[in-house]
Amino acid sequence: MKQMNNASALNGGKDNLLSQVRKKVFAEKVAFSVKTVFDSLIKLTNDYESCIASAGELREISGYSVRTVKRALKTLTEFNYIKVKYRFDKYGKNLPNCYIFIDS
Repeated sequence: MKQMNNASALNGGKDNLLSQVRKKVFAEKVAFSVKTVFDSLIKLTNDYESCIASAGELREISGYSVRTVKRALKTLTEFNYIKVKYRFDKYGKNLPNCYIFIDS
């Protein structure tokens, strides 16, 4: 995988996965909340083009309710822009999900 930091993704860096996927998301006819939540994921992205975040963290960054954030994540998943990896600790307790960006 290509490595990058989230600053290069947000400043429109050329030919990187996040900027390509972002362009496609913003070209879609989807609710503005979906685009805002996508940008919130980008802000939390690590060097491996994935993001670990809870719905609560995304709510704080995006300004939308947890329910709206979950709907936006579902839309992004259905459009194949992200893949969700559910995480659990050794006792089976939920941990924040890992969101992996996909260039379909």
